[in-house]
Amino acid sequence: MAYMLCWPNLFCRRGAAAPPLRADCVDGGGYEELPVSEEPHVQRGPSRGGEPGVGGGGEATFAVEQQVVPRILQVEDLFSKTCRRDHFCIKCQRAFCSHCCGFHHIHINWGVNMVVRVDLDAGGRPVFPTHTMDGHRIPRFIAEEIAAEDYTSRLARDAFCLHCGVAFSAGDCSHHDHRAEGLPDAVVRVEERGGRPCVRCAGTEWWTAHMDVALGDPVHAGEDERGQYYELLPVVRFEHGNCLRCGRAVPRLPSTFCSDLCNQTHHRETEERRRRREARHAALASGAVQRQLRQLSIS
Repeated sequence: MAYMLCWPNLFCRRGAAAPPLRADCVDGGGYEELPVSEEPHVQRGPSRGGEPGVGGGGEATFAVEQQVVPRILQVEDLFSKTCRRDHFCIKCQRAFCSHCCGFHHIHINWGVNMVVRVDLDAGGRPVFPTHTMDGHRIPRFIAEEIAAEDYTSRLARDAFCLHCGVAFSAGDCSHHDHRAEGLPDAVVRVEERGGRPCVRCAGTEWWTAHMDVALGDPVHAGEDERGQYYELLPVVRFEHGNCLRCGRAVPRLPSTFCSDLCNQTHHRETEERRRRREARHAALASGAVQRQLRQLSIS
């Protein structure tokens, strides 16, 4: 039996329950209601060696351990550009940036493309589509919701997802939350300090031991509004094709060092940075214990 999905039944107003898809039988046999699941099942990889995470978390920790994610952070110019909301997802009923959040709005199980693009004209004003990418006319109430969103504001890329290996705007995309997969702290905040992108962290996250190669010594340390310690670690950048240590051209790709001397020096400096980090946080932990003991003795 062949089916053809009825497009109008895919729309529902904000806050209303999504109706089942009405599938009309092309051969004239009437129709039947098809259940709608929220998301297609995604096969996750196994976790590795008891590292943080279950399911897909193992893949992310493996990518961090093997220096894939640190290299992305170092080589690609991730944070100098800005984004804007350039699409609208009819299913989620929200505008989003295709760079930051594009692959979070692929709803394969709906059978149609639920995303429409919103371009800007020469004057910087949004141009709203009247039809979907599949050629279906957009109902008025959906068009009104599309037009109500902000498509012109520039969005700073102020976060980096260690699971996905991408920079994004935290204010635009909330999908990079992998705590359910056992990956707390997979999203790191990025702030500019002295013209350099810096990762803001406590310095004790599960990934810090593998990121010494990509993050330098703190350029700032302090306490946030909740009294929690944090530090800003600058990203150690280098250009593809140049030596990671001295910046000169490498003799051949995919080498990252121009000589054995630079290679050995880099690894020695990375090891020294790791030792400084461990000593710094051991001192912080010792100071915290001493403060707790003093408070107990006073009470």
